[in-house]
Amino acid sequence: MKRVSVVKYKGQYFVWYRTNKAGKAQLIDAEGKKYTGTPHAKSIKDSVVKLIDCKQFNNGSYFKTKIGVFSCQTGNRILDEGILKLFR
Repeated sequence: MKRVSVVKYKGQYFVWYRTNKAGKAQLIDAEGKKYTGTPHAKSIKDSVVKLIDCKQFNNGSYFKTKIGVFSCQTGNRILDEGILKLFR
């Protein structure tokens, strides 16, 4: 099962939803916005405070936080009712 990580970086909590081809961590902040800074994954791997399971649906995987449901692949917020039903 795929998981995403909650990390503490620069005093804030982020969801680390993927690592890009350059080895940079792709993060979402507490408001659901993609973090513009991209730290190297190696520099934050020891900052993981929690793991969140992803649910599979139609060749995609998704995770839920307190503020919404997001794609594990793109980090985009999900509004599709079919996907949101997985988390109710």
